[in-house]
Amino acid sequence: PDEDRKYRLYKAKLDKIKLLEVISNYEQSIINNALQVAKMTATGITKCARDAVNAFKQGDILQANLILQQFENEVEVTVARYESVKALMNQEKQNGIALIDTIMLKISFLLSSSEIPFDDRIKKADSYYRKAAILMRQFNLESSKQYSILLKYTLFLIDNAWYDRALENCSELESLCPFDYDEKGRLYNLWGGIYDSQYHHNHALDLYKKAYRTLIGTDNIIELYNTFTNLGSVMYSLKKYNEALEYYKKALHVIEDNEFINNTLLSRCYTNIGVVYDALGNSEKSIEYHTLAVKLYKSIYDVPNINLALCYNNIGSALLKIDSIKALEYFHRALSICTEVKGYYHPTTSV
Repeated sequence: PDEDRKYRLYKAKLDKIKLLEVISNYEQSIINNALQVAKMTATGITKCARDAVNAFKQGDILQANLILQQFENEVEVTVARYESVKALMNQEKQNGIALIDTIMLKISFLLSSSEIPFDDRIKKADSYYRKAAILMRQFNLESSKQYSILLKYTLFLIDNAWYDRALENCSELESLCPFDYDEKGRLYNLWGGIYDSQYHHNHALDLYKKAYRTLIGTDNIIELYNTFTNLGSVMYSLKKYNEALEYYKKALHVIEDNEFINNTLLSRCYTNIGVVYDALGNSEKSIEYHTLAVKLYKSIYDVPNINLALCYNNIGSALLKIDSIKALEYFHRALSICTEVKGYYHPTTSV
């Protein structure tokens, strides 16, 4: 009957639509699988995955799925192995940090040991610092930790007049330096000071100005003081004495009314101003400021100190124009302290 035929035809059309939908989904699945196969074939894959790909290429999808079921166990094993290795690596890193900290402690004890000859102490400390620097890179320590270690090493090199080697560390220090204006300013002052010690005054001036631009607007009184002092120093080296005196007085102005500033910084200011007055030919004013510095240094240190030696040397220089016999007395005092504190062959002693 016509009604029955219409119903069967309608049902057939629905079945056809459903079948076409299934075929479409299946075809899309095949395309997706083929793309994945192509991708995995072009890169390194495990043996399990390769066997599954080959089975798929041969049309045996059931076998491919069975093979890949084995892969689940392999994934779990691999993840577990990775976690174990990761834990081991973290432990190794912690061991490395502990080792470096021990080396740094050994350096501290070594340098304070008066039983060991001075030159031996310096050589051994340098070798330990080298090891610490190598290890911190090998264990890939955090930037702040590497910066701290390398900065200590650089200050040690500067203190012992190994300026070329100290200079080699500065670019790495800049890359490791945290985004902190105070610390950046401090680094640029340190960097400029190394150039200044090597008589590359124009390079030093550039870095001191960079330090000033970094620090301006901050409330870091100490680093601003250091920057003005360094600018005064380089101007003095360039024989621009009036500009040097201006910077030194700015440095004094920054700290003189601050009750928390220690006498060492004030002494340094007095010394610098005294040196410039001597260069300007005002010996009396020079001796006045150096004498102020000597009084402060004597109140600070109970043992011979290199700063006191420099003051005596400066007073001797100023006295040369007035009383050469008395000047010689101050030069002898300075030399005696330098030899005791820095050793006979240190550049400060020779100067």
